[in-house]
Amino acid sequence: MELIYLALPSVEMSKLRVVERVAHGGHNIPVSDIERRFPRSIHNLLFLFGEAVDRCLCFVNDGEDPVLVFEQIDEKRDILHLDYYHELLNEAKP
Repeated sequence: MELIYLALPSVEMSKLRVVERVAHGGHNIPVSDIERRFPRSIHNLLFLFGEAVDRCLCFVNDGEDPVLVFEQIDEKRDILHLDYYHELLNEAKP
């Protein structure tokens, strides 16, 4: 099983994406839900889901093109973009 995860680098950017989506007719998510869910989602990616699948790819999607941050196969994680990886680690909370 393979997991491809498109992440944003911060909860603040996640809030901005929701505002943009609503401006284009999309659905809203309460700020309190974003603030609660975002750190837990990143934590689950880094500490649970990566090892639960055969292969995990994590991209940060904060610009024109997604950037591959890490690839994990079983328990071996190759970090390809250290700055983004550290941002995700800083955001992760159980």
